Amino acid sequence: MSMKILVVDDDPCNRKLLDTLLRNDDYAVRCVESGAASLAAVAVERPDAILLDLMMPGMDGFRSGTTSESRSCNPKHPGDHDYGA
Repeated sequence: MSMKILVVDDDPCNRKLLDTLLRNDDYAVRCVESGAASLAAVAVERPDAILLDLMMPGMDGFRSGTTSESRSCNPKHPGDHDYGA
């Protein structure tokens, strides 16, 4: 089973690029265009990872990334690295 990744970006070119690159590496990818859409997507199906654009109109990545819904999908955040583990 492939890892599920949610891509959140208001730029359609960035979403398409990430979607293509990740699918080529056999990830299951879902793309959404806003912070609010990311919360709805996480409520339906929890991803293994979220790639989140921080600078978006409306609910930006800072705000959507710190809500309880998005944090509950994976307790690790970019600052919580344990790459060597």
